[in-house]
Amino acid sequence: MRYREIKGIHSVTIINPESGEAIEDCDIQIEKGIIFSIKLSKGTPPEDYLNGTGLYAIPGLIDTHVHSLGFVNEDLPSIFDLRWIFRQQRNNLAYYLRSGVTTIRDMGSATKLIRSYSRRAARFKIQSPRIIYAGPMFTVKGGYPHYVPRVPFYIRWFAGLIRIDCKNEKHAQEMVDKVVAAGARIIKVMYQSEEYDDERTKIPIISLSIIRAIVERAHFHNIPVGIHHTYRKDLQELLKTDIPFDSLEHLTTDEHLSDGEIKNLVQRGVSNSTTFTAYSFVYHGDELEALIQQEPKRFEKKSIQFLQKMCQAIRSGGEPLRIMSRNYLNSAPKFMRANLKKSLDAGVKIVYATDSGISVPSGIPHWELKDMVQAGMTNLDALKAATCVAADVIDMPELGRLEPNKIADIVLLRGNPLEKIETVKDVAAVIRDGYLVHDEIKVP
Repeated sequence: MRYREIKGIHSVTIINPESGEAIEDCDIQIEKGIIFSIKLSKGTPPEDYLNGTGLYAIPGLIDTHVHSLGFVNEDLPSIFDLRWIFRQQRNNLAYYLRSGVTTIRDMGSATKLIRSYSRRAARFKIQSPRIIYAGPMFTVKGGYPHYVPRVPFYIRWFAGLIRIDCKNEKHAQEMVDKVVAAGARIIKVMYQSEEYDDERTKIPIISLSIIRAIVERAHFHNIPVGIHHTYRKDLQELLKTDIPFDSLEHLTTDEHLSDGEIKNLVQRGVSNSTTFTAYSFVYHGDELEALIQQEPKRFEKKSIQFLQKMCQAIRSGGEPLRIMSRNYLNSAPKFMRANLKKSLDAGVKIVYATDSGISVPSGIPHWELKDMVQAGMTNLDALKAATCVAADVIDMPELGRLEPNKIADIVLLRGNPLEKIETVKDVAAVIRDGYLVHDEIKVP
């Protein structure tokens, strides 16, 4: 796709989350995709500058946990579904970008397919954020995600593995080598011992010795390891060890963490992703229905049917998803909010993430940010978690900041998110790597 290279932005209010400053009437000069300078505006803007009058510039948002190749449907695909699934995947990526998310970290997708999308996104062949990825999820046979079976050979042939069932420590390390060779920037390990049903049905769980082997091998390659967890009992077992994992994916959903457990996380220096959107969508049913009606081209027909069925279940008090009970969905956000606030106050690094793409649509960042603020974060803290903090967590400090010598990923908003966080949904323009990739304003 061909995009306009932007030389700068004139007369915009700059919001730099790292400093918390909002500086009015600034010019941002961009050269070869890099922010060259930021100065107070003077006189007529140079040619090819965007007119930022009345707009607010923030760094491009970074979603550290997505499943961008999901297709907003719970049913496993057949070969006859592939064409519409590919279209839905491209829609997912496009709407991340249009919503101001300029970088995503995909935390579980078929290796070959996500690598292909990542390369095409880097060359601007598709409308997409920058993509870094984990590739397949490390688990054991029958383990979480237990509802994702080994995919048919014809899908594995062109898409690659989506899960790795580790047989032992040696096999796990060999697979780490292969995944890293395929371009993974993080290894994701699934550590969950029970399902999301009311009975908390037990499922096989990867052993701690295999996790240790995975972490050792990943760190040999200078690759971090993120641990998927949702239940406190699993986290407690993990924290009894000295395994040096790097991030905790999801907030604990079923109980309040103790002071000692949170202190342990602080001492380890791990980050904790939020992912409210994956659970609190049950409180956004009206917004979801409005989204389907207002932007029908955002979804393929089968995705719309799934979302309509989900919205109907939300209204009636039924079960929106097969894999999660309604009781679990109703209670999880309460514990997540409490654990976020307590962790934040203690010094745990909280990072923005939505877990969107599978059953929850992509490109709705204001849901997550609003939930983070309702949990006790300030607007500034939430914005930091989605920009400069997220950039550091994914080891790309050149992102997430509006400063000279940083990559020109910039979102122009019509409102000030430091005053009202929901204004992140009112996007006027998106710049990625210095190119105007979404535009609702005019170049003077």
